[in-house]
Amino acid sequence: MDSSSNSNVSCHDGHSSVLDDSSIEDDDVDVCLNYKAVSHEKLKEQAENYDRIIRQLQDEVTSKSSIVEELSTKVSSLQNLISEQAEKMSKMTARINQLNNHLNYYKKKSTDVQTELKSTSLPLDEAVVKVVNDLLLSRGRHKLMKKCNVPSAEAKGIFHPSFLDGTVLPEVIKLSKNWLRKHVFTPSAILKQMDIHGGTLNYKGITVLNDVETASENVGKMGRLLPSLASLQRVAQKLEKAGEHLCPYPVNIYKLW
Repeated sequence: MDSSSNSNVSCHDGHSSVLDDSSIEDDDVDVCLNYKAVSHEKLKEQAENYDRIIRQLQDEVTSKSSIVEELSTKVSSLQNLISEQAEKMSKMTARINQLNNHLNYYKKKSTDVQTELKSTSLPLDEAVVKVVNDLLLSRGRHKLMKKCNVPSAEAKGIFHPSFLDGTVLPEVIKLSKNWLRKHVFTPSAILKQMDIHGGTLNYKGITVLNDVETASENVGKMGRLLPSLASLQRVAQKLEKAGEHLCPYPVNIYKLW
């Protein structure tokens, strides 16, 4: 009895342990299946999220691409506009340069006209001097002349017979004689030399020189160089009166017979 009962008990215990192991394995399988199902759901959810994000990104890329295309079109149109404006600016620059050249030309022309008007308002002698001065300041060959040769060349030009058809020469000689008579051959200077060289030149000699000068046909046009005898006598009288005032002296006249 005891042995059989013990055997039964042991058998019963062995069967129960087998059952417990199988139940544990079933629980592990269920846990694994549940975990697998949960993981599958999570992966599916993540995949859906990724798909949704990818679609959103694709939509954004598509919208951005359209914006980029639109901007590219605008940039292209702006580049064309810039090219057109650059071409217009180039044409306008050329036109401005042309207008500046015209402006400078007309400024110079206006200055020349004003100068000409001023020169025409000047007296003839001053206008001639201005023209000669402008000629000497120009870029002509005569600008290379030495300064010491310029006055001689000007004098030769004035004394040239063809200068204004020779009408100027008599007046130039006349003015030259007047200058010499006022500054060189003055009555006082001639009387002084007559007194210094006592007797070598007298009134008769002066009369001879005046006759030589008046014998020329052009004396009326070109004037006189030497003072006349009458002007010498008038100056001599003035000098005698001045001398009597500065150094008075008596004059006694004695008859020799």
